[in-house]
Amino acid sequence: MRYIELLASLALLTCVAAGNASAQDNGALRVRGVMESLDMEDVRTVNSQLRLDFYASCGLNTYFYAPSDDVSRSAKGWRFLYPERDRKNLLELMNACHERNMEFVWTIDPGNSYGWNTQDYELLKNKLVVMYHAGVRSFALAFSGVDALPSRMKQLKDRLMTEFVAQRRESVTLALMDEYTIVDYPPHGGGPKALMRGIVLDDDVRADAVRSSSIVCRMKERSELSKLSIMSVADFASYPATYDESVSREKAVESLAPEVKDAYLTFIKHSFGENESEGVETFALAGYTKEKADSLMAEFRRIAAVPGIMEKCASKELLVELKPWLAEFGKLGKRGIKVLECLQHYVEGDLGRFWISYIDNLMSEEDIASYMAHKSGSVKLQPFYETMTSELIAAFTGRMTGEGGTVRASRVSADVFAAVDADFATSMRVAGRAVFTIPANASHCHVLTGELPSDGMVFLRQLALDGSLVAEFVVRSPYMSMELKKGAVKVDILGNVDVFETIFVSL
Repeated sequence: MRYIELLASLALLTCVAAGNASAQDNGALRVRGVMESLDMEDVRTVNSQLRLDFYASCGLNTYFYAPSDDVSRSAKGWRFLYPERDRKNLLELMNACHERNMEFVWTIDPGNSYGWNTQDYELLKNKLVVMYHAGVRSFALAFSGVDALPSRMKQLKDRLMTEFVAQRRESVTLALMDEYTIVDYPPHGGGPKALMRGIVLDDDVRADAVRSSSIVCRMKERSELSKLSIMSVADFASYPATYDESVSREKAVESLAPEVKDAYLTFIKHSFGENESEGVETFALAGYTKEKADSLMAEFRRIAAVPGIMEKCASKELLVELKPWLAEFGKLGKRGIKVLECLQHYVEGDLGRFWISYIDNLMSEEDIASYMAHKSGSVKLQPFYETMTSELIAAFTGRMTGEGGTVRASRVSADVFAAVDADFATSMRVAGRAVFTIPANASHCHVLTGELPSDGMVFLRQLALDGSLVAEFVVRSPYMSMELKKGAVKVDILGNVDVFETIFVSL
């Protein structure tokens, strides 16, 4: 088994070498790099060989060593030698890079602790000499946390080029990190969604990368999701003149999860970026057509199916990272399906089914909190659901009240308030009987309930002042409308059912 693995690794490296040569022939950037700005334990984790294989297979040719807690290269301890254990680990990583034809760049970042004096200059030069004798041949200088003048940094580099680089027996490179074009993963302020979208290279970044012939993806977080960003950066770096973000992302998804490619791309399409839900047409109630509704319904059905399809993803690590987002994505699809079904019931005049569909598709406070934590479809699809829901209930209310409008009850007890508060999302539980006083001038009454019980009947009664029965109806639909009879002063609801709203209307 080990022999087969070695053959596979050799084949991969041969392809990488050929790919690098081909990339150069196609105007590739000179430096196509990754910087792992992570904890040391994370940088030298046991799967470092697989990570480097992945970087190299993408066409990256430079690895910048920059662990965030490596004191021997940062402000706390750049003046001192590496402990033996750390030096050994660093050299193992460097050799692993060389085996994959990747340049290993050791970065030093004195930050605010550099004094810009002769003593610190000599200490810095000596540190570079020590690292050279340890085997390092490529160096980069960074000064994070300080407002160092570019001219001063250039003077420092020029002096080191003369007094350090030129004095080495073997070829050495030295650069300022500012000379490279660097993109952060995840981007500053990008939030969790940026992890799944991958890096977006705007026009200014691309132009700067071409000018400097370099691009470095600075990894502040590593996960299966980060591979989309790495592959996007590598694709641009190899083919800057013909790079297309959407094509690159599709290629990356094809490579990372071919078995669920279409579902994964559907998820990305509706989740991130300025072009979110591109090509999908939503509409207002006034602009409804069956063709528009059918087209949008097909898209929501594709969305609702995505979580189930993604379960077939071979990368279980990727699936774990996506799980909470996929769960909310599936809910978005189901909400969209239901609101379109609700619309269809309304258009067909089936107000009972419309009402049940409406209340069944309302988002609770918990639903809203879950959506906000892992939201997708925020540009078009969720706004469509919210707007259509509001427009439908407004149109439904208008259909009930006609030109007259509602009449409020003057005396309402606390136990029935939820059923007359004009809030269609609240309800009261009728356990046997509930009584409502008919407001003066009311001519009609509409009662909106939840699902009717299967094991019992619900009645609406109109009562006179002395309690005698004026009229009685069997409730056969969650939406019940009745004309109020002369002499009726109260409405009784008998049975066991949830009542969302009792609306009195003057027509």
